Amino acid sequence: MVEDSNIALQEVQLNFRKAENIINTLKEIISRYRFSERFDLVWDSAVLAAKAAGIYEPTLPRKRKTPARLNGTGDHHFSETPKDHYCKISYEIVDAVLVGLNSRFEETETSKHLITVVDFIIGKSDVSHGKEFFRDDFEDYGRLFHRDLFLDQAKAKNVTLEDFQSALDFLKSVNEDISQSLTSIIPEFVKLMKIVLTMPVSTCTAERSFSCLRRLKTYFHSTMTQDRLNHLAVLCCHSDLLESIDLDVLLDEFISKNAIRMNTFALIH
Repeated sequence: MVEDSNIALQEVQLNFRKAENIINTLKEIISRYRFSERFDLVWDSAVLAAKAAGIYEPTLPRKRKTPARLNGTGDHHFSETPKDHYCKISYEIVDAVLVGLNSRFEETETSKHLITVVDFIIGKSDVSHGKEFFRDDFEDYGRLFHRDLFLDQAKAKNVTLEDFQSALDFLKSVNEDISQSLTSIIPEFVKLMKIVLTMPVSTCTAERSFSCLRRLKTYFHSTMTQDRLNHLAVLCCHSDLLESIDLDVLLDEFISKNAIRMNTFALIH
């Protein structure tokens, strides 16, 4: 579960609401392991697996007293059964994971702001917060209320806007039809959408760029210019888009831009 959540949190098209839902769902699932009924299922499956594999069932480890400097003057506690012993360890692991998730993904001013802005975009709040925060970014705050035109268009097409990603996908789909283009009608609202897109939900993209740089800037490429390095880094970071490019068309365009190339090479198409 943790690994699947880790992969989901590294998606390129990740919005804050989706990330928040992933973390909350993960917390809820892990917290269920804190109940004895859940541990009983894990314990029973472990015992059955041990019997099926022909190995010994879990046993109690050798009793060791905790040093007095760590335990104080209290009495030492030893579990009576292997199940109680491993149940205690299981609860400690669950508590450590939940504490780590809470400390790593605690609510911040940025997260509160993103929640408020996204709620405004999908029609769950008014423009008061955005007007105060983006006071230097918009020419006319009244145009932000053109958001209602956007919401009416979505309602007319029976599209439910649940989060920012659904609103963005709908805007792109409608804008593809020239006769129903919304970008020219609601420019300030589109500007707000672009501002939200510039706020990264995670640092995964930046971390990938550093990993890519380690592979590109080697001892054999030490004399590479900065412009070439930037171009190679962009190609490496967006390799999925690079694979979709038709190289034949790209070569034709490269050849046709120079008379000497036109006389030297033949066009593919």
